[in-house]
Amino acid sequence: MHYRPEIDGLRAIAVISVIAYHAQFIFFEGSMFRGGFIGVDIFFVISGYLITRIIVSELTENDSFSFANFYERRARRILPLVLTVALCCLFIAWQILLPADFVALSKSILAAISFWSNFYFYNESIQYGAENSLVLPFLHTWSLSVEEQVYLVLPLIVLITHRYFNGRFLIVMLGFLVFSIIYSSRLETVAPNLNFFSTVSRFWEIAVGSILALIELLRRLASRNQSSNLWPILGLCLITYSILFFNQETPHPSLYTLIPIIGVALIINFSTTDDLTGRLLASKPLVGIGLISYSLYLWHYPIMAFGRIISNNPTGLEKFVWIVVTLLLSIASYFLIEKPFRNPRRIPNGIMLITLSITSLVVGFSCFAVMSYDGYEKRVPLSLQKTSFDDRFANIHIFAKCHTLTASNAVEPNKFCTLGEYEKNVYLVGDSHMVSIAFKLADQLSQIKANLVIMTRPGKILGRGRQIDLARLEILNHVKNEVVILGGRGDFFSSESFDRKTVKKTYSELIQRLNQNGNTVLLVYPVPPTNIHRKGLAQEFLVNGRLLDKKSSRAHFDQTTKEAYSFYDDLKYENVTRIYPSEFFCDSQNCYGVREGVILISDVDHPSSASADWISKKIIESLVISHL
Repeated sequence: MHYRPEIDGLRAIAVISVIAYHAQFIFFEGSMFRGGFIGVDIFFVISGYLITRIIVSELTENDSFSFANFYERRARRILPLVLTVALCCLFIAWQILLPADFVALSKSILAAISFWSNFYFYNESIQYGAENSLVLPFLHTWSLSVEEQVYLVLPLIVLITHRYFNGRFLIVMLGFLVFSIIYSSRLETVAPNLNFFSTVSRFWEIAVGSILALIELLRRLASRNQSSNLWPILGLCLITYSILFFNQETPHPSLYTLIPIIGVALIINFSTTDDLTGRLLASKPLVGIGLISYSLYLWHYPIMAFGRIISNNPTGLEKFVWIVVTLLLSIASYFLIEKPFRNPRRIPNGIMLITLSITSLVVGFSCFAVMSYDGYEKRVPLSLQKTSFDDRFANIHIFAKCHTLTASNAVEPNKFCTLGEYEKNVYLVGDSHMVSIAFKLADQLSQIKANLVIMTRPGKILGRGRQIDLARLEILNHVKNEVVILGGRGDFFSSESFDRKTVKKTYSELIQRLNQNGNTVLLVYPVPPTNIHRKGLAQEFLVNGRLLDKKSSRAHFDQTTKEAYSFYDDLKYENVTRIYPSEFFCDSQNCYGVREGVILISDVDHPSSASADWISKKIIESLVISHL
């Protein structure tokens, strides 16, 4: 097969866009390369194209196909560097990660080397691109798992089609492509996170590359007329548009994803080194980056993840340093690991098998050891373990059942959890901020013989989720002589989706009805954010021997929560008590996430166990005791 340097140029565009997207450089108060995640989709098309060329060429020339040779080449290409990066991540994690996060990393590494990480991260309810996903060092390996899962079936599809369907591979792949697109489009509307990680949802992108390879082999690169030179330019424009203007709100993968995929297809199908686009992509800088793109992809994410763990709010200079380190490591690993292992003459099969087996065992046993010893908890003091300062993780099973996984789609009234077995109820309505105080509050309510009914869902304060609100109101509209607590994250009230008139109507009607039925309402005002990342706390302790104070501007908090305060202040009804967490977190100048060694914010802006204790006591002291 002839070498096409413009394909390496495409790889360069793909990996540059992905790295820029994950770096999150800010230009003019906005993130550039917001659609850089489509670089992975470019890789999928290229992978389908190259792998199909290999398989079909072998079948055409030899009328046979060696699965052993195929998977040997895949192992040489993928495993050595994955295992190297895994070992490096385990070493660094020992130095800086909290025990629970060390365990989570070990699980993700095991999932990656067994090529199952896409489903692992889906089962962990990880939302790709979300702020908390940027500190998961092995999250990016989900795409490798998708490719490897496809590699298990693609040779079989080609072989069966070649032998039993007269080689009608083009028709078969078109069928798979159409099915996969329809499946992806439907799944996006009901389960977007599953759609993102699903191999079936991604198969059509690889199928596009397969079809391009077959077309090329059938026509044997027939000469292109002059008008076809415009198609690669259009393809490059489509890719550029997607990188610059797609964002987290763009359904993906979906029919929108056809825009960059068509762009890639136009370049692969029509571009050569004779046209403008081909010459650009075949330029030495892009080809050079393309050649080390696999190393760049594998190294960049853990480097950035650990960088974010160490530095809660990384500067542009720090991000630039991450990229330089990524580039240097990638060049080194390309020449010292990738190239030698790809060459059977330099590393024969026997040596390769022994080396990969031993390294896999070391990585596997290391991960199992970390999991068996609970992340080696003694590396850091008990106070810095996630279960010690974040009640959500100290009560993980109740948290998962009542707030996150099983609760996310359960909106029937009887699905709300009740903690306690008493006659009186206190209803807690809100998002993850409210569930963060639920466990301390439930403990204190039990002392006065009252239950806590948890009506929280991720990101769903009252007024932000139609279905969950209907289920809440079906109960709250009929409660009598009890207590209802409303609250949640404050930035909702200043977001573009906030409809003040409609949401205020919801709150007002509910509070009036609650008052009529003799209930008491508590409004919990926003918790000040201080950009705390719990994954950086252990590292700071290991370096400094103590936790430094973490604080943010009180003036900034007052400004950013002005809309939330105004909204709550306008709810002027009887029997409404107001709780101000800022009294605990802030002084006249600053709001604290860590103060005098005490963790007040568990993660970005969620109340810690200590803060939940204060808020809960404030609720009890202010109102609940006198009404129960």
